[in-house]
Amino acid sequence: MKNGIGNLSIPVDNYMKLIQADNRGFIISFILKRKEYLLIYTKANNYRAGHSHDKTQFNVIIEGDIMWNNKIIKDFLIRTMPNEYHKMYSITDSLIIEWKE
Repeated sequence: MKNGIGNLSIPVDNYMKLIQADNRGFIISFILKRKEYLLIYTKANNYRAGHSHDKTQFNVIIEGDIMWNNKIIKDFLIRTMPNEYHKMYSITDSLIIEWKE
């Protein structure tokens, strides 16, 4: 089965699931080696998050320019510690992979 999101055709099966799609972009969950990852596409000038988690969260910036907690990020990998508040602002269209440990 395929879902169309913008100009993308996203294959969805037992290992992938569309979590959210709105005017900000989309979030897709996928399983790799029994671990859940999120593929997060955010259009420019939009926010995501504004919360915390009970586990360490990792985000890899695949494409785009973002601000994380009001700081421009130049790094490839962002680590957010448990219970640490975080908020992302997408300066340009961005694509991020996220997971928690």
